[in-house]
Amino acid sequence: MSRMDQRWESFTWDNIGGPAARGIDAAILYGDYRPFLSGVSETAFGLFVPTVAARTIDKIEPIIVNGSKLGKIIDRFAGATGKAEAKLADKLAKGFTRGEGDRVVLGKFPGYIREADTNGGKFYQTSAEFFDRLADIGGKDFAESKAWLVNETSLRQQMKAGVSRFDFTAEGIVYAGQKFDSFTAQEMRFLAANASNFGYVKQGSSWVRKIK
Repeated sequence: MSRMDQRWESFTWDNIGGPAARGIDAAILYGDYRPFLSGVSETAFGLFVPTVAARTIDKIEPIIVNGSKLGKIIDRFAGATGKAEAKLADKLAKGFTRGEGDRVVLGKFPGYIREADTNGGKFYQTSAEFFDRLADIGGKDFAESKAWLVNETSLRQQMKAGVSRFDFTAEGIVYAGQKFDSFTAQEMRFLAANASNFGYVKQGSSWVRKIK
């Protein structure tokens, strides 16, 4: 861990504070060795990341937050129902929606993040420990159901905000066709069922907001 970068940054959504380690706990292999700090367990570990992915990681590092903060939110979300569940899903969705621009990029990890980073756009990405912690609490099916609720909430937030378009990467389209139960496939089905209600029309692999 001699190459540990000691630069810390603050996580800023809704005053949910705590130090953020440089990096995200994504399993992108091969390239420069980087140390990481677990957002929940606060243990250190290392991964090899390529240069392009490293630059992307630098942009999404605020996702990683002190476990005493994020962990408590996940625990509350796991046990919440009704309005309380919806409120926490809204908070988490806002925190995990990253990037800049007037479009949302979707697809297979990590390609959609690279696309948003290279050509501009927002993207949704949680910490891996978000799902793992939910699974530890209620099992895999429970975690998938809860995680999808936050993912769906992010899509609704962006449609209500009136972003110009939702673009799927070519790789993501192929992946969704192969993995019907993937979150990418669920995003496609969700937009197909709901995007028109917010003024979007399908154009190729995108849903584009109609100009009034």
